[in-house]
Order: sequence, then structure tokens, then C-alpha cells
Amino acid sequence: MVLRAVRAAEGLTEQRQWLSRLLQAQPLASRASRATSRATSCLRPTRSLIAVVLSLLAVSRGDFLCFVQGAQRQVWPWQSPGNWHKQNRLPDNLRGSGASRRTVRAWSGGDQERLQVRMPDALIEIQEALAQEAAARYQRLELQLPEVFSDRPVGATFLGPSPALATAAAAKEQPPILLLHGFDSSALEFRRLLPELEDRGVAVHFLDLLGWGFGDTEGVLDFSPAAKRAHLYAFWQQHLGSRPMVLGGASLGGGIAIDFAAAHPEAVERLVLIDAQGFIDGAPSLGPLGGLGIKLLGSWPLRSIANQMAYYDKALATDDAIRIGRLHVETEGWEAASLNYLNSGGYTLSPLVSRVRVPTLLLWGEKDEILDGTEVVPRFLEELQGPVRLEWIPESGHVPHLEQPQRTAELIKDFLQSSS
Repeated sequence: MVLRAVRAAEGLTEQRQWLSRLLQAQPLASRASRATSRATSCLRPTRSLIAVVLSLLAVSRGDFLCFVQGAQRQVWPWQSPGNWHKQNRLPDNLRGSGASRRTVRAWSGGDQERLQVRMPDALIEIQEALAQEAAARYQRLELQLPEVFSDRPVGATFLGPSPALATAAAAKEQPPILLLHGFDSSALEFRRLLPELEDRGVAVHFLDLLGWGFGDTEGVLDFSPAAKRAHLYAFWQQHLGSRPMVLGGASLGGGIAIDFAAAHPEAVERLVLIDAQGFIDGAPSLGPLGGLGIKLLGSWPLRSIANQMAYYDKALATDDAIRIGRLHVETEGWEAASLNYLNSGGYTLSPLVSRVRVPTLLLWGEKDEILDGTEVVPRFLEELQGPVRLEWIPESGHVPHLEQPQRTAELIKDFLQSSS
């Protein structure tokens, strides 16, 4: 029994390393400074995928896996979603009634026609009030993309500023502000940051990236980085009026912001990078096991591991956070879009960072377990060509916009004011 537990723990450590790479959409690579990655470095993505599937099957009976990572002992209850983390209930101030609107009508925006946003039925299971409020504010507009990427207009979904803030920002001729979510996520990732920014008078947009979130996939021919870049360009041109903007993102969203700024410097006047991917290139092609791999990517157990890794405060890694993080997985076309992206090769960002010449706010959670800031931040400071303001966010992991939204919003506001 002890031997089985040891082997299971070793297997889970490898999975965590593999998942960390997958969350950043990169090929597997080990860090020489981490002994726990020595086995992972020689595994191909398909072999790692098989290992994850087999280990998930091995522990699916509600076993508890105990393992040591550094000096910290963690317990992983492999149970059904309904029983997960009963000891970590959502804080009362984040709980909602549980009711939802599965179809919501846009309530603000520019001159585009206001269209309905179809949300998955699973929205009704979400408890967090801020998530329900954000879902009710979703907007949709149709974008024209080059024919090589889509044979018809594509419905893009996003969260926009309140009408009052949008009017005030236009009157002051403030630049548009657009933030992008991370790998295989949605704009709901910013549900806690949105009200904090609005309380500080900041008008901001949060866009669902092509193939993720709740936007259209029907008629889209390509979900590669080039297609995502074209989708972002169309949103900037057709909805934000082609005005130079403040562009930012979290995790891979930050990497996508870097990619866009390098490709379209005329569109970006400042950057906001939140625990951003910048020096990890490529995506793990899933090959012949693609269908199985995508189903695993959307599965509850894998999302739970990612949830635990993302937060410093593990009490925030609740069932509800998992439901919100995988809500978009229920949308039609998600599997095909995700597979297309992964098999496209993903983003190559390392050569692009040094091409960024605009003022940049670099935010980093001090306790990030996915992207170690002590390794990544110095390289950003060395290679970004414009002035960089670095802010470490204490008591935060990979998602300071979720763990420390007030501090994150305050730093963004200060950056906008200081560089205006």
C-alpha cells in the first residue's frame, strides 16, 4: 500500500509538471533547477497524456493521494464534483442565488447591433455572484475576418464597460483598454477585476479569444495564433475604432498581447502583463490521441489540478471556481477548436518580447507555482525595450486578478494615470 502511494505521488508530480506546461500551451521541457521535472523532460506529450489518463483511472475510486512538494504536504481528494472541497465553501460575499440567465442580452456597447449571448445550461450551477453578474453583462457582435480564417461573419463575445464609463472615457478621449484571458479560458476569468476597475473609473473590455470563451466557432476554418491575431485585430478595428489601445492579458493572454503588439505596433500604446507567458514556445500537438486529449483537457480532475496550482490561497480553489473555469467547455465546437489550436503549433513568443517598445506594467504574483517569477521576470526586464514598471503582488499565485483583484486594479489604475 505504501509503495502504491509512493508511485501514485510520483505520477501526480509528473502530471503537475505536464499540466503546468499544457496550461502555458508549450512543448514539454524540464527545468534543470527542479528535480521533480527530471522524468517529465524525456516524455513526449502523448506519453504524458497516457500517464495522466491511467493515473486518473487508478485513483478514481475516491482515494486520497498524499505527496510532498518541498516542505508542504498536500491532500488531494479524488471524488465526484458534488463532494469536492466541502471544507472550502465559497465565501459568503462571493455567493449568489444560483439562478442564471442562460440567454442574456447585451446591455451596452458601440454602434453594433446588440445580440443575444447563448450561455451553457451549466451556468445555473454557478454560485459566485460576481460570475453571474459578469455572465449577465456578456455582449456579442459580429466581426468580419479574412476569408482564409472564416467563410462568414464570426460572433465575438466580450465584457464591456458600463454605458456611463464608456461615455465618460469617450468624452475624455481616453484610449480603449482591452484585457485578454489565459489559455483555454473566458472573460469570466476577470469577473472579480471588472467591478474593481469600474469602481476606480476605468472603462475596460475583456474579449473572449477565438475558439475559447463563448464566441462562434461555426464557419471558422482556423483557430491558430494567426487566426486569433486576426480576430483580435478585427475587434480592435471594428469595435474599438482603430484607436491605439492599452492591451494586456493574463498568462497566455499576456503572451498573445505581446504577439499582437509585435505584429501591430500601431494598435498598441501600452501593455499590461499579468504573470504573462513570454518565453515558452509552441503547443503540445496531441497527434492521434487528440480526441482523448481534448476530453481530458476539459475534464473535472484535470481542471481541479490546474485550479489548485493557480491559487496561492487554496481555499479559493473551490468547486465553483472549477465550474466557472470550465463553463466554456460546454459550448458547441469547443473540442474541435481546441484541437485545431494545439495541433497548429501554438505561439512562438521568445523572439517577440524584444520587439515590444511601449511602456509596460508587469504584474507578478509572488507565489506563482506555474510561472516562477524569479526565473521569468528578470528576462522580461532585460528584453522589453520600453520602460517597464514591475509590481510584485504578495499572497498571490498565478492569478492575482482573481486572488488580489483590489490590488491588481489599483496598480492598473495608477499605471494608466502615470503614463497618460
